[in-house]
This record gives sequence, C-alpha cells and structure tokens, in this order.
Amino acid sequence: MAPSSPAAVPPAATPLTPLTTLVEKVVPPAAAVAATLTASDSGVASWFGAPAATCAHRTLPMGTLVKVTRNHNGASATCKVDDRGPTLETGRLIDLSLDTFEKLAASEAGLIDVMIEW
Repeated sequence: MAPSSPAAVPPAATPLTPLTTLVEKVVPPAAAVAATLTASDSGVASWFGAPAATCAHRTLPMGTLVKVTRNHNGASATCKVDDRGPTLETGRLIDLSLDTFEKLAASEAGLIDVMIEW
C-alpha cells in the first residue's frame, strides 16, 4: 500500500523582514491613507501658470476631478489635479490654473476662500 500524501497545508503568511517592517512605517497602507481623506475641504486658493482646467494639490491623487466653489459668491468650477503644491508654508489649500480661477474671481483678487469637493 502506498503511503498517503500529507494533507495540504496553506502556506504561512510571508514573514516580515526588516525592509518590509521599515516600509510599513514609512508608507501607510492604502486604506489608512484613504481614511484620512475627506470628500471636501475648505481653505484659500490662488492661481498659477498651469494648463487650462488643472490645479495643484498636496495630497489628492493625480487625475482627481475637483469641484472648487468660492465661498463669497457660490461660483464654482471643476479642475483636474495634475501638479503638487502649494507648500504648507503658504497656507493655501489649492492652486488653480488661471482660467479656472477666473471662473470664480478676477485674477487681481489673488487669494480667495473656497471649498473643494472630490
């Protein structure tokens, strides 16, 4: 009689190596990052020389469509994140392409209070 083969044992989870442990501390799991993002935020917007209908945001994923609404008058416009910025030191939430900004205010306004939704 032939010996029976051992029962199939599922493979053990891949053990954490020093490198994967380090990476987990530096790069949080995607679910943790998603939990920190809300679907709206408010702050100050400015404009910069960028392609039409685009914007810069520090953390939203590239390609995200953002609805920007000016708090003062309710005017809104949509743009796509294609750049990083503004820096934390500026105190701004988002930088808009000039054409997007001008849908909300005259470029001379410089800075405007907005709410963004994505």
